[in-house]
Order: sequence, then C-alpha cells, then structure tokens
Amino acid sequence: MNFIQKIIEKRKYKKGPEYLEYLSMLDLNKVDIARVLGYYEDATKKLSKLLDVGVDKESKEFLDTKETMQRWYYTYNENVKMREFIRPNSKEEIEDRDRIAETFGKELKSILGEESNIRFHGTPIYFAKEIIESGKICSSADIYDGYIKSTDISGEFSASDINSIDRTINFFTDFGSYRRCLPCGVLFVLREKEGDKELRSSANMQNVSFFNNPEQLVGVLGTREVKSMLIEWMNKSGLDSNKVFTYDEFIEYAKTNNIENGKTL
Repeated sequence: MNFIQKIIEKRKYKKGPEYLEYLSMLDLNKVDIARVLGYYEDATKKLSKLLDVGVDKESKEFLDTKETMQRWYYTYNENVKMREFIRPNSKEEIEDRDRIAETFGKELKSILGEESNIRFHGTPIYFAKEIIESGKICSSADIYDGYIKSTDISGEFSASDINSIDRTINFFTDFGSYRRCLPCGVLFVLREKEGDKELRSSANMQNVSFFNNPEQLVGVLGTREVKSMLIEWMNKSGLDSNKVFTYDEFIEYAKTNNIENGKTL
C-alpha cells in the first residue's frame, strides 16, 4: 500500500463532504482523461494525413497541428499522472497550506535577504515525482518533443528568486490543488551555476541534473502530508533524502545554515 492509498484508507471512513468530493473528483478525472485522449487521437490522425499528402513540415498548418497534438498529449499525460494522487481532503491540511502560503516567503526573505542568489522551482506533486525519479529539472520542450508549456525554452526551466517566491508558491507549487483533491505541490530550492545569473531577469535557470551537480539542490520542500513520500522517492532515486524538509523545517534550517554556499553558520 503506497502513501496515497494509506491516506485514502485513513480518511474514507469519514463519509462527509470531503469523501464525496473525492469520489466526484475521481469521476471527473476519468472523464477528462477520456475526453483529452480523444482530442489527442484526432490531432494525431490529422498530422498523419498531412504527412501522407506531403505537406511542408515548416508550413503553418503542419506546425499548428503538431503543436495541438503535443498540447493534448501533455494534458492527457498530466491527467493520468494526477489520478495517482487524488485523495480525500483534510481540513487541517488545507489550513496548514494556507498558513504556509501566507508566511513562508516573508520569513525566508527576512533570513536570506533581497540579494540572495537562491532560486525556487515549484511544481505539482505528480510532476515532482517525475523530477525526483529522473534526477533532473528541465524544460517541457526537452521532455515533450519541443512543446513549450511555460515561458521556458529548450535547455531552460522556470525558477524564481527570493523576491518573487510568493508567486511561485501560489501559482506553481499548487497550493490550491485541494480543489482537485490533490496533495500540495513541491518547492525545489536551488543554487545557481555559471550562466544562471544572466537568466534571472527572465526567471529561468539552465537545466539541472542532481546526479551531475548534487550541490545545486539545497532542498525539496513539501507539506507534512507528503514528506514521507518525498523521502521514499529520493531514496529510490539514489538522491540525498536529508534534503527533504517541511516548510517549517526549512525555515529553521536556513536560520542555522548558509544555504548560499552550504556552510553551517
């Protein structure tokens, strides 16, 4: 039994609105998967027909159809990954998220200061699993055959600095995912490498491998609900699970460690 199944078992006996919402979200996700798969298959057939008649691969019609196919594949893949993590909500867990979203960025900024070169990449829980298993963060263009989901281009991914961390927490770390009966997302805390400073203005970093450059990974932050799950993924991937923190734990860690260079204060 995995961690999500344990959460479901623990909460399923509370046959209140949270459990009914969970069942409804499972049904909605199933419908979304079927719907999006249909769109993807239609776009794939259209692209195949264009290839059969010899349409120029640089033409607008071909490129637009290819992008549509890639977008539906990305959305289908996201919905399938999402289903693994759907579980009943907990009022206490949602309250914990709200508190973190309100206070974490301000507290960390007061410790690191406005000139900190520490960077932050937030992602939903299902993509966090993908990142940890692969041991790298990279652009969607490098994963999905050139499809660009965000503003990042091939070779780069989105990463905020301390002055825009609140936006990363609220919009990219999926703190509002309880509306889809999902655990909170994950915040990767990173050190820059040569060339990353020039990308700050575009809120990007160069692709990073935790296997090749383990010193770049400062922390993997999650709520109390997902911490054990993150530790298990890190261990299975051969990464340092001591870098997994709750948000409160990381605040205390930052107070006693110079996370800019990895030294204890």
